[in-house]
Amino acid sequence: MAANPEKKVGGAARGRGGARPGGAARGAATGGPQRAAANGATPEPGPGKNGPLGAPPGATPGVGGGAGRGAVSAAKGAAPRGGRPTGPPVGPGGEDPEVFYADVLRFLAGLEVPFMVGGTYAVNAYIGSHRPTKDMDVFVRAGDYPRIINAAADANFETLVEDERWIAKVLRGPFYCDVIFASANMISPVTDEWFRESSRAEVLGVTVNLLPPTELVWSKSFIADRYKFDGNDVAHVMLVKHDAIDWERLLRHMDQHWEVLLMHIIRFRYIYPSERERIPRWLLDLLLGRLNDHMNLPTPQKKACRGRIFSREDFQIDVAEWGFADLGGDDKFS
Repeated sequence: MAANPEKKVGGAARGRGGARPGGAARGAATGGPQRAAANGATPEPGPGKNGPLGAPPGATPGVGGGAGRGAVSAAKGAAPRGGRPTGPPVGPGGEDPEVFYADVLRFLAGLEVPFMVGGTYAVNAYIGSHRPTKDMDVFVRAGDYPRIINAAADANFETLVEDERWIAKVLRGPFYCDVIFASANMISPVTDEWFRESSRAEVLGVTVNLLPPTELVWSKSFIADRYKFDGNDVAHVMLVKHDAIDWERLLRHMDQHWEVLLMHIIRFRYIYPSERERIPRWLLDLLLGRLNDHMNLPTPQKKACRGRIFSREDFQIDVAEWGFADLGGDDKFS
């Protein structure tokens, strides 16, 4: 579905407070309304031989790419690095984080600026899981993020531009919503093409657009370091939403990084040997043909390491000590 035309963003009376301690956040935190009901999307019947994958008894498949009303409640607890969730974070007054997330969604829904919910909330909605998450991710175009952040500050949310290359935040106390308009590795900016489909779902009592399955896979394909690996999300979305993924569009997104797409497909085939046909045969044949063509090419002269696309920390030694060129082509580590 085409993105909505750009319109003037409405907002509450100005009420910006000071910066957060140790940061440049704007806006004073305010209390939220009573806790909203946490409803997500019920998954379509999954590919298992014995019935729906993750669907509760009597669940009804939704509409709009499989996203309908159901019982998905994404989650409350923040996981420490390398550990399991320890329970929901709480604010100074014991506030449930989902109260804040619901407030943010209602605020965004009233702006008439296109946005989509991604991350764990989208995965939970599509596959019927209930996995905890430490935050909420919303995806917007780069041209729209300043309007959203300014309007949020006008509405007395705290705001923070964490990295102008790809991410800003809306905050209240310890809770935050990431406003994402590109990626940390700079290879996947949010464009109009991301908004050409619409998968509607009710999240925390608010009807929103979810990130399409195609772009959800694209956004998670490069998140792979020692602390966070989204390859399992990719496999699950491929399994449950294979018929909703636009494989040609996914290939266009990943054309320069086709080996990463092939890696995820091979991994999917290994994980689900009985479900291999859910990946289009033409796509696997095309990617294997590219692999064969590349095997016949001369060895590249530039000693480069693309591992830092996945993890800057894990592959730092390759550039700092082992003589590999960094992402920008410079032989020196920075």
